[in-house]
Parts: sequence; C-alpha cells; structure tokens
Amino acid sequence: MESPAPSGAGVPVSSGADGASSQGPAAEDVRGSLAYSAGDGGSSPLLRVQALEEDLLTLHAEVEAGASDVGTSVETFLDATGFWDTPHRARALPQTVRLVCEGLAPQVEYIASSSRSATDRELQLGGTTAARYLRQLRHAGQRARKADAGWVWLDRDSSSAVAAGTEAAARRAVGAVLSSTEWVAEADPRGRARRACVLARPPGHHNGCDERIEALERHAWRHAAHGGCVLNETAVAVRHLRARAPAQFRRFVVVDVDVHFGDGTAWHFYEDPDVLCVSVHVDQSDLHVFPYLKGKAEERGSGPGRGATLNLPLAEGMGDAEAMRLLNDYALPAVRKHNPDLLFLSLGFDGLQGDPSGAGIRYTKAFFEHAVAVCCAVCPRSVCTLQGGYLPEAMADAVAAVLRVLAGRLPAQPVSAELAEGFEAFSAELGRTLQEPTRWWSVGRSFDYVPEGFDCEEEEEEEEEEE
Repeated sequence: MESPAPSGAGVPVSSGADGASSQGPAAEDVRGSLAYSAGDGGSSPLLRVQALEEDLLTLHAEVEAGASDVGTSVETFLDATGFWDTPHRARALPQTVRLVCEGLAPQVEYIASSSRSATDRELQLGGTTAARYLRQLRHAGQRARKADAGWVWLDRDSSSAVAAGTEAAARRAVGAVLSSTEWVAEADPRGRARRACVLARPPGHHNGCDERIEALERHAWRHAAHGGCVLNETAVAVRHLRARAPAQFRRFVVVDVDVHFGDGTAWHFYEDPDVLCVSVHVDQSDLHVFPYLKGKAEERGSGPGRGATLNLPLAEGMGDAEAMRLLNDYALPAVRKHNPDLLFLSLGFDGLQGDPSGAGIRYTKAFFEHAVAVCCAVCPRSVCTLQGGYLPEAMADAVAAVLRVLAGRLPAQPVSAELAEGFEAFSAELGRTLQEPTRWWSVGRSFDYVPEGFDCEEEEEEEEEEE
C-alpha cells in the first residue's frame, strides 16, 4: 500500500553565483529528497477527478481530417499514426482512471461527465474569447453538418477540424474546469489542500483567440484557433475565479508541460503581471511562422506583464532529466517568488517517447510524476487539465501515475540523472537569456519573426460571412 508523502518544503534548490538556481546532488532523483506539502498539518489532499467519458470516447474530427488529407481510411491512418481518439483506442484512459480512483477512495472523488457547459458570458469574461470567434465556431459547426465528410477546417493552418458536436464538447470541457476550479478554491473544513484533474477533449492551450488578437488582425481567429484547441479552458478559469473571488485569488501560475508550446495561454496573459505562465516544450520555433508567439526564451511578456512569461524550450532528443533540471533551476524559483493563490497544470502527454506528435522529446511517466510533485510542493491548490497525448496505454499509465502524486503519494520512479551532451552550456545560455532584459523581444518582433530560409508567401484570405 502506498503511503502519503510527508509535508514540508519542495525540492531543494540553491542559488547559484549568477542568480540562477543550481541543483544539489539529491535533486537529480527527487524521489529520495522530495517532501512536498500535502495540506495543513501534513494531511493527505483531497482530489477530484473529472473525466468526460462520452466526449473522450467520441471519434474526433481531427482523425477523419488527417486520414482524408493523406488519402487513406481512418483505420489505416490510426494504425500508422497511433492516434487514439476513437471509441476503440480511447477506452484505455477512462478505464485506467476509474481503477486508480477506486483504489484511492474515499480521498479521491471520480466524476464521469459534466453537467455544466460554459456560457457565452463565461467564455467572454475579460475579453478571453473573442465574440467574432464564437460566431465563426458556430458557423463552422453548421457547415460541418452539411459537409460530406462531416467536418470542416476551422483554422488556416489546417490543424483544427470541427465537427457538428465539437463546440458543445468544448463548452462541456470548459464547464468541467470551471466547476473543478470553484471546488478547489473552497476552503476545506479540515484544512486539507484540494486538487482537481479534468480529463476532457478537445484541448485548449493553443487557443489565443481573445479580443486583443482580434483587434490586431481581423482574421486572427484563423490562426489563433489552431492545434486542435477550440476553447482555452485555463484562461477562462483564471479570469472566472479572479472575478468571483478577487480578494482571495489574484495571483496565478500556469505550468504547461505539453511538448508543444502553450502559445494560446501565454498570449492570453502576456500583459498580465499577476499570471506567471511557464511552458516547457520542444523548440520548434524555426519550423513555422504561426503561432504569433514562438515559445522562445526571449519572449518574457509585455507591458505590465514583462517578466511574467517564462519559456523553457528543449532541444530535440532531450527528455526527463533535462526538463526536470530546467524546472528546478528556472521555473520553481520563479513560481515561489510569484507566490500563487492557485496553480494550473496543463498536462500534455505527447512528449512520451514514441508519441506520433512528440517532436523528438523522450519523456517517460517519471517526468510527469515529478513535474506535478514539485509544482504541488509550491502551491498545494492546483487544477490539472488534459492537453495532447496520443499513445493510448502509455498515456493512461502516465495519467494514473500523476493522479497518485496529486493524491499525495511520492513519485514511484526516479528521474534519470544522465543529461544530454552539451546540456550544461545549453542551460547556462538559456539562463542568461532569461535574466537579461536587453535580450527580451517585443511583441512586434515575435509577430514579425520569420525563420531564415522560410518561404513566407502572403496568401490572400477569404472574407468570412458575418451574422
């Protein structure tokens, strides 16, 4: 039987001579040294897990779209890519999650559906979701009902396919996150920390289609709603809770460990000093023009939010050891300094080794265990959301490991201490960029950045019909 983790401080991180952090010997395997706060008095935290099973088990339009693009059947496409979003392939996740939650009961509550759908008012609070984008999303669903294939592309990048039920599923996903966030924010009578994990599709962290982006470019929604992300549940939840309880919840941290840069979430809070956005991702900024923000270390926020964006890009081929070093050395000191009232974790499992969209990063489930553990050490109140991840069994196994850690168990596996060749120099240069404001980019430079040798022909965009 697993024992709860003891309470206390987080992973020890000492200050280096240059002001960056450096790890002690034990930090390479935090399983032995990790002592994180489970709640007041060291009691185990309460955990609510909400898996929108019906939506998880629905054949997603992205799969059909991908199969159509390569001219093959859905099943052949699935066999070739490993995408799991079909009833047959998706079943591993809710089945595994149910078993884990049953084993952790009564400390863990499991909810298999969402009775709440986000309203327009909730989605648009603080300009989070552009009104025009919501109209275009609705129109896309209507066109999908009439389309022979049952879906249409929502974005110019051809990475977000919309079917008739996509908007409804996305609203349920946001509604589940809102309900879970409200529950976490409530004070527990016994002083225990509350944590929540929402497992839903479609994801949201690439969606940055707010009113500011609409003001910058009329057709911004065609770029900002990409990567299969329809509504940004984290951005909506932050603004919802801040409006609901401004005295208790003002400062937030978002830690995104999806292998792809959480550009949408970063954009939402790029000028907000009270929301620290941390993203650990593979550096693919030289492969494309969009998203507008590239995920480079030089992008540190803008205006009042300057310094409140922290991008930690990894080189292809890196994995658990390198990602944990960056979290320990750069992210955790920043999170502690920010002192959040609540922390959001965007959990994308597409960095697991072998994932078809993993972009050359080699994570194991140990990384996700330890990343969640150290984040909860700093802020016991946390809400986790599901982003990418397309290896059915491996992803389900990793999610199960994360749930045990959220419930107060220690990580079961150590993180490898073996670092990629040249990592120390890589990390040192990253640290200098993060600490030197003269290196930081303006928003204009991010928007205008085009990789050397990139063919950037301007395409004339079609005018979209207004209601």
